[in-house]
Amino acid sequence: MTSSSRPISTSTLTSTCAWPHADQAIFLRICEDRGIEDYGTLQNLIGKPGVYRRLMDRFEDADKRYNSGLFDFRKDTVTPSLKIDDKLLSDILSELYPPKSPYEFSVIANSVHSSWSAVSRTEGRKAGTKNR
Repeated sequence: MTSSSRPISTSTLTSTCAWPHADQAIFLRICEDRGIEDYGTLQNLIGKPGVYRRLMDRFEDADKRYNSGLFDFRKDTVTPSLKIDDKLLSDILSELYPPKSPYEFSVIANSVHSSWSAVSRTEGRKAGTKNR
C-alpha cells in the first residue's frame, strides 16, 4: 500500500490505519445488528470497484450521523489517501458477516467496544503515530 505521495511503513499502516478501521467497521456492524443501521451496509461494498473510497464515504456519513470522533479524519492525512486493493478489503469486510463471522455483534456491550477502541488507539500512539 502507498499513499499518493510516499511509501508507508508497516508500523505506520498498522497503527494508523488497520486498528482504527477495525474499530469503525465493528462499530457499524454493532449498529447494523442492533437495527440502528440498515443490515448489510458494509457488506454491500464487497466485490464492487472502489471499495476503499466507498468505505471512506460511509465513514464520512457515519461521522455526520454519530459525531463521536471515531470517524473524524481531519487530523489524519494518511488514511484518506491510501490505495487499498478491492479484493483485500472485500475479503476483510466479508469476515464481519455470516457465515464467515461467528460473532453476534448486537450483544457486544458499548463499554467493551469503547475499552477495546481506547486500547487500540493507545497501542497506535505507542507505535509512533501522533495523528490519532
